[in-house]
Amino acid sequence: MKRLICTAMLGLAIPACGQPGTGPRYCPDANRMVDAIWHAEGGNRAKIPYGILAVRVHSTSEARSVCLVTVQRALARWRATGTQDNAVEFVSNTYCPVSCDPVGHWNWIRNVKWFLNHP
Repeated sequence: MKRLICTAMLGLAIPACGQPGTGPRYCPDANRMVDAIWHAEGGNRAKIPYGILAVRVHSTSEARSVCLVTVQRALARWRATGTQDNAVEFVSNTYCPVSCDPVGHWNWIRNVKWFLNHP
């Protein structure tokens, strides 16, 4: 019984993602976001797949897995904080912080959002 109550409380504490177009709390699936990042970072033409600069990767598949873990962790933090920021904007603070490149930060957000809306 105690386990059931704890599980129910945890489910209430972490807000679920809304449906597309239902306001600022909408968060896309992590795999869809990774696909959008792939295209925003240059796709097959990119010299640095998925824009992974923090760690050394040896293949595109390894870069994708690093990107996926990064996005999943950022989305988990976004859900836990309950902030009203858009999920893409929240992930951008981890993936492409404004302190490193202010212009690139806003371009990254715009490009990823575009590729999410135009698969």
